[in-house]
Amino acid sequence: MGTPSVLAVVLSFNTQTDTLECLESLKLQDCPNLSLLVIDNASTDGSQQAVKARFPDIELLPLDTNLGWAGGNNVGVRIGLERKVDLICLLNNDLVLQQTALRLLASAYTKLGSCLLHPSIYYYSDPDLPQLDPTTTGSTTGEVIRKLSASEGEGVWELDHAYGACLMVGTEVFRRIGMFDERFFLQLEETDFFLRAQRQGLRALCVPSARVLHKESVAFGGRRTPSKTYYSIRNTLLLTEKHTTFGSFKFLTYLKRRLYWQLRGVHRSNASGNFWRWLLSADAYAVAARRALLDYLTRRFGRINTNSARAIEKVLAART
Repeated sequence: MGTPSVLAVVLSFNTQTDTLECLESLKLQDCPNLSLLVIDNASTDGSQQAVKARFPDIELLPLDTNLGWAGGNNVGVRIGLERKVDLICLLNNDLVLQQTALRLLASAYTKLGSCLLHPSIYYYSDPDLPQLDPTTTGSTTGEVIRKLSASEGEGVWELDHAYGACLMVGTEVFRRIGMFDERFFLQLEETDFFLRAQRQGLRALCVPSARVLHKESVAFGGRRTPSKTYYSIRNTLLLTEKHTTFGSFKFLTYLKRRLYWQLRGVHRSNASGNFWRWLLSADAYAVAARRALLDYLTRRFGRINTNSARAIEKVLAART
């Protein structure tokens, strides 16, 4: 491949300070043949104007509506495909990258071939705490399969998942397996993409020497919120449906187990007392869970529909 062309796509939504800090770190990258593109998901906080003022040389594409993670990134991917770049690196705007991160990823990709490639990710608030680093035991984003041999890829690890906060993918992969499924909107769309890629024999890999810091879930307002709970539960149902035979015994068994433990996790984090009583209560997280189930059953995907959003907002307003 030689020196690959890299398009870094930053997806921005209503977190102006974070976007600017992310772009500052991207401007310092030592990656050759790198171009930058900001996709703004219809921000209303002045993010678009701030990016234009601070970085007039960075390409900015403002969208008229919020297309979510899947839809917004698909816009960037299509641009990369049209321009015939070699690699596309999808970046959340709440990341700060070390200067060598993209160069190390691009260099590794040219040696590894088609894959879904990640850096190591540490928490911005605690740079010694790993979110994704297969060389440590404290990572929180899934399991590590193995360390590749020296002949396969020096210092590279195979993962059992993909993580969308920072993901480098060759354009040949998108041509091969398609785009992100926009029905997910937010949450688990990269898991669906990984499972589709895995079926085509592609692996998710990590280069720990490439390092980024992640503020995590800034656009949601935190690591766990009612809206994030809504998308996680609804999309868990959709993901299960897509990757098992709908209505089969395996589908029902897997769905029941995964959904139950996900709901139990939300319950333990946000409430006490009886689980089933909580699930039927007016707690905002329980309301979000029930609306997620209803919208899945009535096939309402994409951005949360108006009725569900209002139901959650009503409960939250009553608590203030």
